[in-house]
Amino acid sequence: MKSIKLEHIQKGAKMVLNNIFFDKNKAVLRKQSMLEMETVYKMLKESPDLVIEISGHTDNQGNDAANKKLSLERAQAVVTFLTKKGIPSKRLIAKGYGKEQPIAPNTLPNGKPDLAGQQLNRRVEMKIEESQK
Repeated sequence: MKSIKLEHIQKGAKMVLNNIFFDKNKAVLRKQSMLEMETVYKMLKESPDLVIEISGHTDNQGNDAANKKLSLERAQAVVTFLTKKGIPSKRLIAKGYGKEQPIAPNTLPNGKPDLAGQQLNRRVEMKIEESQK
């Protein structure tokens, strides 16, 4: 897990939340996600000026509209967790990008699926929108 150094947080900074887990085609946070979620919560609590975008991403498999919807629902699940813990909703923006912003190849040079790349593309990211620091 990447430790987040608050003094280096600036607008536009992005980080993948590597330990956020969902079951296939579902948008419910799995129990294994709670440690990472607590880390994000603590960071937001300690930095009350931060506004962040939580973005959901998928691989290129399946229907584009369904992927977009699922990615938004996953981002919203993270936002819901944080608001239930007391982070004001005005500091959190949920966005779903579907397959639009891959960080790894979805296919191998021979055209077959790149399973490792697809796994990397199925992710939740946090992006700093505003910081008064």
